[in-house]
Amino acid sequence: MNQSKLIKRLDDLSEAITSDINEIKQEIKDTRDISGDKIIEKPIVLIIGHSRESGGATNKKYNISEYIYNRELANEISNLLNVMDFERKIIISERQSYIGLPNQINELNPLFSISLHANAFNQEATGTEMLYYHGSELSRQLALILQKNITNALGLKSRGVKSKKEKDRGGYLLKKVNCPIVIAEPFFIDNVKDYDIAKNKSHELISAYANSIVEFNNVLENQNG
Repeated sequence: MNQSKLIKRLDDLSEAITSDINEIKQEIKDTRDISGDKIIEKPIVLIIGHSRESGGATNKKYNISEYIYNRELANEISNLLNVMDFERKIIISERQSYIGLPNQINELNPLFSISLHANAFNQEATGTEMLYYHGSELSRQLALILQKNITNALGLKSRGVKSKKEKDRGGYLLKKVNCPIVIAEPFFIDNVKDYDIAKNKSHELISAYANSIVEFNNVLENQNG
């Protein structure tokens, strides 16, 4: 075998080992903050996608942005969980800065977090998807629960759960937050049909989020013993 092929094999092996190490580190990060007796004290954080200054994607017909939509949605989810007598504290967090958002969330020491967004592309794309950081098994479990419940609630096409790396869209937040976290994209806000479905099935969507939070909370509490 010539030298160039040997070097390529060595590079491939090194990359594979690095990937395995990163996945193990991610699992350690996931479990570090949900272990121990103080699990009961940890809140759940709902992050409102985007900010007042940068509202994200919009629906032109209804003149509504991701930020405005998800600010209301976060409050409705929290209110429903309160009605359901869910005992864990829910914190709604508004982004102060993009770069500082992970630290802003980490300071709250959450059990897990959901970043509320809505997709956008060409006013025709449709469906539900969840984003999580690759190598984070607990984040993947949360994504699967959200995907199942929200797809059933809205009845839109399932685009699946998608793993992301740091340089991918959303990857910076997903990597830097020290707890299981998912970016939720339940529908395409720029698609009038998608938005109408989400609007008409708002109670079902709110319930899907709330039930997912309860379901994943139970998963973590059971794992903790």
